[in-house]
Amino acid sequence: MEQQLRRYFVGMISFGFVVTWVAVGALAAFLGAIVAVVTSIVLPSILDARRARRRAVHRRAARPRAVTSRPLADEGAEEFPLVPDEPSLIIGVAD
Repeated sequence: MEQQLRRYFVGMISFGFVVTWVAVGALAAFLGAIVAVVTSIVLPSILDARRARRRAVHRRAARPRAVTSRPLADEGAEEFPLVPDEPSLIIGVAD
């Protein structure tokens, strides 16, 4: 998807370059192309910095959660059955 968007962007820049070259001249076309390329490189980094700043402001200080565990040896030797022993505990499906 990103490649397709990049191709559209390059196509738009190329079209603008040709139209500017024909309408105004070569100097304006080259300056416009340089500005477009620099903007396409610098603008995303500026937006990322702004988003990171917003996230830092909106994010509250979260303290790490304490993880508690016990060894499996404390569980006992008996295994838990996968099927209930009493038929009343089995959930039936009505036909």
